[in-house]
Amino acid sequence: MEEMNTTAIAGGEAGAAVTEPDSDREGQEVKKITLTEDELAKKLESEADRRVNEALKSARNKWQEEQKKALEKAKSEAERLAKMTVEQKQEALKKKAEEDMAKREAEITRRELRAEAMDTLITKNLPKGLVDTLDLSSAEACTKSMDTLEKCFKEAVEAAVNDRLRSDPPKTGTASKSDPFLKGFLGQ
Repeated sequence: MEEMNTTAIAGGEAGAAVTEPDSDREGQEVKKITLTEDELAKKLESEADRRVNEALKSARNKWQEEQKKALEKAKSEAERLAKMTVEQKQEALKKKAEEDMAKREAEITRRELRAEAMDTLITKNLPKGLVDTLDLSSAEACTKSMDTLEKCFKEAVEAAVNDRLRSDPPKTGTASKSDPFLKGFLGQ
């Protein structure tokens, strides 16, 4: 199916579509096609379906590649374990379990630190969106980055407030003697 740019012109019961050649088809003749609203809707729907199908096909291929890589990794791990002795297998499985446990503990710690940091930000009247800028690798690093962030944030707020409050100083000097308000005030 040739891809063409179409512009619809509404006109009563029937709509008209004018097709224009794409930039890579310069020199070709412009075709004018008259379509009813139903025909135009069907063409638009079929184009949308085509695009959705392309996106699904792309996503399916990506998923299949990921599954293929995961399967190959599992096969290579099984082959590696098959070549080991019973003691080596137990040691490898124990090591893998320890690594998995360490990953889970690190993730739980990170989540807990994030929740605590969120509460601390709220109690210090800081935007809770700043939690994403904190170092959540450990409690000490989180506290240090929180203190630095708080200091910088307050300095920035203070600078912005001072900038907005800053105004030109009043002009000093004597009033003009031709000022009608001053004349009336002084009784002249």
